[in-house]
Amino acid sequence: MPDENPSQTQNTQTDVTFVGNQEVVWGTNGVYSTGLIVDSASVKNASDQTTIADNNGNVKTVVIFNKRKECTVTFLAKSDSVLPAVGSLITIAGVVNCIVGDATENWSKGAAKSITINATYYETLNAGSNE
Repeated sequence: MPDENPSQTQNTQTDVTFVGNQEVVWGTNGVYSTGLIVDSASVKNASDQTTIADNNGNVKTVVIFNKRKECTVTFLAKSDSVLPAVGSLITIAGVVNCIVGDATENWSKGAAKSITINATYYETLNAGSNE
């Protein structure tokens, strides 16, 4: 029997109902496969830039270099969770070989302990190899 309301579907993975736009990404389930309960995550494309101006000071060239992905994840910590070492390689939101820049244990009143990790993937750095 066809659905009576085709714009409403059940997402069995997260057990939520979508009404309207079906292209919404809901929650963090499926983003990580390591068994973590992820509170939030982000991936930002970033770079360094410098400009080259003509004799009048007008920008004529923009040099973009040091392209990278700056990644952050916050997840609920288990009682035996330990912070990753600065400089270690991890994967965040499918971005492999992110270099941990810092990691923080978070506590707050009325909430579970969490860990926040900030890490960066550099496009021109072959992290994880001896090259």
